[in-house]
Amino acid sequence: KQQSITQSAVGQHSDVYTVPTTAAGVALSIGNIGTLGISYFQNLDATNFIEVGTNSANTFFPCLRLNAGEAFPFRFAQGIAPFARANTASCKLYYRILEN
Repeated sequence: KQQSITQSAVGQHSDVYTVPTTAAGVALSIGNIGTLGISYFQNLDATNFIEVGTNSANTFFPCLRLNAGEAFPFRFAQGIAPFARANTASCKLYYRILEN
């Protein structure tokens, strides 16, 4: 099924980031994006998984798990600051976030 996405603001940020195994996760840069919209995350590692989520009071709360080589698009809830954490060893994560 083909799907279209309405983007009310024109903006995006993408990066390849080496995600460490830090217990609290690490903040992902969102550039100049004001309101997070549709996002695409791809785990570039061949062995380990990466979790994407948020952090509150130095505690990481994962909401998405990307196994080795997996990719997934989704829309962030409003007000979320994206964080990521690798499970066993640092992994490269490609991501693109569109402004809503």
